[in-house]
Amino acid sequence: MISDTGPLKRPGLCPHCDDDHVKAACLAPFGVYGGCRSARVAFDAGAAWAEVERLKAAILSSSGDRNVSGSERLEDQLMLKNERVLCFVPKFNSEGKKDATGAFQPEAAAFIKAIGGGVIYQFDNSKPMPMRRAEVMQALSSAEQDMPFFMGVTSVAFFCHGWQDGIQAGFTRKTVGPLAMSIDVIARKAAKRDDVVVPLYCCSTGEDPQDDPITAAGTGDDSFADKLRDALCIFGQVHCRVVGHTTVAHTTKNPMVLFMDGMGVPDGGVGGYPPVSPKSTNWAAWKKALQTTDLRYRMPYMSPAEIHDELSNPLVA
Repeated sequence: MISDTGPLKRPGLCPHCDDDHVKAACLAPFGVYGGCRSARVAFDAGAAWAEVERLKAAILSSSGDRNVSGSERLEDQLMLKNERVLCFVPKFNSEGKKDATGAFQPEAAAFIKAIGGGVIYQFDNSKPMPMRRAEVMQALSSAEQDMPFFMGVTSVAFFCHGWQDGIQAGFTRKTVGPLAMSIDVIARKAAKRDDVVVPLYCCSTGEDPQDDPITAAGTGDDSFADKLRDALCIFGQVHCRVVGHTTVAHTTKNPMVLFMDGMGVPDGGVGGYPPVSPKSTNWAAWKKALQTTDLRYRMPYMSPAEIHDELSNPLVA
């Protein structure tokens, strides 16, 4: 459940803003991130556990509809409930559009609900790119203080505009190093993870650079997503995954997806691979599922085999 906690007025000065309440008030009961006035999005843990119980009953009751045992399917689904995600979205709409309030912000909220917990931070996209980058870096560095019951972050997601060379949040291929380092720090701080997942729900971050003669065509090699995966591996996230799109389309419903996986080594890799290829017999099912189900939020945390299994054997509602 996503809710707006609102400011709880208490004497004192909040370090997040100029409201007359202390920081503790901002964090009660489960937090507010990125400025008390602008990003009051919190995760209701009690509702999450109720959702887990509902999911458990639904999975067990439908286990006969899938060629897997109820316990196996339950384990796959509840695994997502352990994801601790920090999401970044733009605060303002682009001129003449409702891209922030009509797509990025609501999709991020739906993502948090589907995954089972997390935080949404609204960065100020009215500022120049370097200032946006600094704002995101500050949010990452203060995640431990700003996230109640901090146990480490397992995933950092971006819902914003993107292109081959970068994302609206202020980063380009030349500045992925500091971003990767900050993500690695918060992933290891408590959880000690080397398999952080970074979904880029942004256009074209996995697109092949057209002016690069040595890029491996069709893999997204040397794209923003590829560079970020390589940087994460260098900093120790050797089993990471970065998810990018190769075309311009809807932030979460675009079927042109590439997985950029760490291969267990600090050298990164050469581009990525589509979890579902346009040539696959499941392509039509993939496109439909991304449009009509929450698979678009869960797929970054799934293997291609798990995705294809779900597409071939959809759960019966």
